[in-house]
Amino acid sequence: MKSLPDRTTRNVWDVAIQGTMAMLNPQVYLANRQLEAAELRIIFEGQREEDRQRFELRRIEAQALKQSEIQEKLQRVNQDFQLEIHEAGRKHQLEMQSINLQAQREQMQRQFENSLKIANLNHENLMEVERFRDRCARLSFKERQELEWEFKQFDRQTQIRLADKHRQSMLQSAEYSRILDRHPLTTLSTPTLDFYESYRSTYGVVPPLVIIANPRASIIEDKLREFLQANYSLTRSERPAKIQFGSWRETSKLDESSLDLLFFTHKSVPTLIFGNKVVGNDLKIQVVWWNSMATAYEYPLLSMSIPWRAIQRDIVKAHALDWEQRKVTLQAKGNTSEEIRQEGGTDEINLQILKLEEEDEHKGRIKPREYNMNDEKYGRELTELLASLQNLLASLILDEYYLFHYNVRPLLPKLLPSLLAAVPEEVMMELIGVIVERYKSLCQAVESDRPSWVADIAVELAEGLSGLSDKSFSREMLNYSIQYRSRL
Repeated sequence: MKSLPDRTTRNVWDVAIQGTMAMLNPQVYLANRQLEAAELRIIFEGQREEDRQRFELRRIEAQALKQSEIQEKLQRVNQDFQLEIHEAGRKHQLEMQSINLQAQREQMQRQFENSLKIANLNHENLMEVERFRDRCARLSFKERQELEWEFKQFDRQTQIRLADKHRQSMLQSAEYSRILDRHPLTTLSTPTLDFYESYRSTYGVVPPLVIIANPRASIIEDKLREFLQANYSLTRSERPAKIQFGSWRETSKLDESSLDLLFFTHKSVPTLIFGNKVVGNDLKIQVVWWNSMATAYEYPLLSMSIPWRAIQRDIVKAHALDWEQRKVTLQAKGNTSEEIRQEGGTDEINLQILKLEEEDEHKGRIKPREYNMNDEKYGRELTELLASLQNLLASLILDEYYLFHYNVRPLLPKLLPSLLAAVPEEVMMELIGVIVERYKSLCQAVESDRPSWVADIAVELAEGLSGLSDKSFSREMLNYSIQYRSRL
């Protein structure tokens, strides 16, 4: 058997065959040629698509490589930038630490110097006390009185100097700014302290600062302001008092935490604070006081409990009884029942409740009935009572301050008749007891250097209390005066 022709031979052979077929069957030949051409086109298109895909793949690979290089460069630049920022921050932090350390050292040095000055002043004061005692031992009674008053004046000047040093030390304290953030007063401390420095330099007097620790007690503030401006005005040479109302922060309570902060900033200022809170059926009045440069504040200096609900019931009953008399007059004039009822309003309602309560008492029932207390006039009268009590207590404390430090006689005995006029019996005895005991302590305190004043002060208080229906307190102070004079 003959071997197959090689490729060249086969191609020649194929051409010969195709030529023969073209002559024998031209349509078949043409169809075959078209098929071959289509196959060639398919092969060419496939090859071209492969070439295009390889080119696109290479382009994407090149682009990705370029993007990776760019990203890598950006990361290196960002890392370098972050390192520069960190280094700059570290240097800035070191610089700030150095500045803060230096500031703390300077502040500690200033505080040490101020503390040293205060200690020296205290030492000088103690030395002066010792010299004073030595001199007293060799003096007569009259000379000793004069020297004691002289010493009180010296002590007062020493306290003023200490107050100045405390103010400077306080303003330089590292805690000062943090304290202001939680301070119970909305007003800044510095303007108040500047005022006191200027006022003392001008007039030679340090007036007590009066504060009400109740931001919603506007009526009471108005009444106390009116009273102080009339009797303890800042424009007067005797017994001036500075008012700082409306400055107590609503979120602050009158407690030790608030007082500690206020005492820190206002220690150099004699300060009187009034506060009140409801405890069950009682209204508790609290009085806080500290003198200039005192070692601590007195809380409470005074405290009184007012049975406000019982007092308000009495106020309601009094209005109902007054209305009952007016009602009789209207009936006599021919007013209709409807007209009388409308004019009576709440008082008419309470009058009917009062009559029912009286009937209950006759029948042996002791359970009190509930009155309608929504009328504003009832609350207004209770507020007037509270304001009168605060006015009286303010006068008591301010008089003590000016008697001790400025040799000014008390004003309260002259004001007592008008102040006590609005005080009900439920409160009167406790209030007068407080006044009498404070005055006895006052007399004992001035006995050493102003003995001739003791009897006069007691007599003046007895006269102020003489208008009361209960004369026992007036007689008590009068007897106190007589007994003291007998010992002179």
